[in-house]
Amino acid sequence: MLLVWAFNQGLTATWYVAVAAAALGLLLGWRALGQVGTLTWDGQVWCLHDQGLGLEDALGDVHVALDVQKALLLRWLPASDTLQAKPQWLWLGSQSADNRWQDLRRAVYQRTNK
Repeated sequence: MLLVWAFNQGLTATWYVAVAAAALGLLLGWRALGQVGTLTWDGQVWCLHDQGLGLEDALGDVHVALDVQKALLLRWLPASDTLQAKPQWLWLGSQSADNRWQDLRRAVYQRTNK
């Protein structure tokens, strides 16, 4: 619908590039909302399981980027380069673990003595 309107308006190539970039951004954002894996905490270290990339479970650390009570944006950083795991942004919502949500929120702020 938007493309038909754009063709009828005689918009410049800049508009077409902007619309294509917005569509690509929406597509990548929607794809990123899918479940990447399971994040577990054993009291000492975080582990990211089943990353959907065919990689082994990877140990790492999480840092809170955004906390809005019912959702968390975390930056997960691998503890080692040996598994070729890459840092990832993880968006966690309370609906996926409602009964343990407060425990999870406390754990991400937990700092161990290293």
